Amino acid sequence: MQTKTNLWTKDFIILSLVNFFLTLIFFLLNVTIALYAVNEFNASTGQAGLVVGSFIIGSLIGRLFTGPIMNKIGQKQILVIGLILFPLTTLLYFIDYGISFLIMSRFLNGITVGIAGTVIGTIVALAVPASRRGEGISYLGSPYHYGKIVRLDTFWTQINQFPVRYRCNQCTRTQNM
Repeated sequence: MQTKTNLWTKDFIILSLVNFFLTLIFFLLNVTIALYAVNEFNASTGQAGLVVGSFIIGSLIGRLFTGPIMNKIGQKQILVIGLILFPLTTLLYFIDYGISFLIMSRFLNGITVGIAGTVIGTIVALAVPASRRGEGISYLGSPYHYGKIVRLDTFWTQINQFPVRYRCNQCTRTQNM
């Protein structure tokens, strides 16, 4: 009789929660940031789209360069750097230097999410027992879908109740947890 190796370790649970909050913040900010750009900076539709898209481009670039850096510096150190820089780059949204600065802030914020997401996935893939790797990685990816559900519910309940700046502030507070 084979014994089942433990998947739900303290580290796995913590990494899953961090991944959930990263995903949740991404979705919450992504649905409100275009409206924020239009309301706060009088951005055109194209500029608002660029604000949203710059995050995705930054995230892809962050993922591309994380692997080689992770091998040199170490996974946990890069994760800590990414998790410290993520809320700091989100705070840049509140600095009013115009739409170009917001686009740059979103780009930098995307890089930090790309870094943190890549490192979390790598750590989990290496830490999960080989016999349960598929299951562990599947559980790690689940917050992506939970984040979408929470995002939609939160967005539609808050869209007319709270200003966009307040919702961005709430995302920043959640990051700092």
